[in-house]
Amino acid sequence: MGDYTPPIDDNLLGIDDRNKLNEEELRGVLMAREFLLDLEEGLVLDASLILEIHRVAFGRLYEWAGKWRRSDFIVGQHIPPRFQEVPTLMYGRHARGRSRRSDRLASVPRPLPF
Repeated sequence: MGDYTPPIDDNLLGIDDRNKLNEEELRGVLMAREFLLDLEEGLVLDASLILEIHRVAFGRLYEWAGKWRRSDFIVGQHIPPRFQEVPTLMYGRHARGRSRRSDRLASVPRPLPF
């Protein structure tokens, strides 16, 4: 198949502690959540918006955030679709049913209490 999940220190901030990296990823997810909530009403959720959400969430940590994959890999025990299939799958979902912002907000998780 492809490469396994990258090593822990394969991030733009050089973080080498798994817990610290998880905290930074959570910060990114919360930033992406705010980004989603600030989108204008009726905006269509399409492939380019999904890439932008991914960039907002993880762009501070990973060079590849918000970009189309160029290789296959494994995330832990999960095997995602082949990289060549991802654009078709994303655009296919967009073509089958356009999701609007108001439909998405019900599934946006609330922040975890810390």
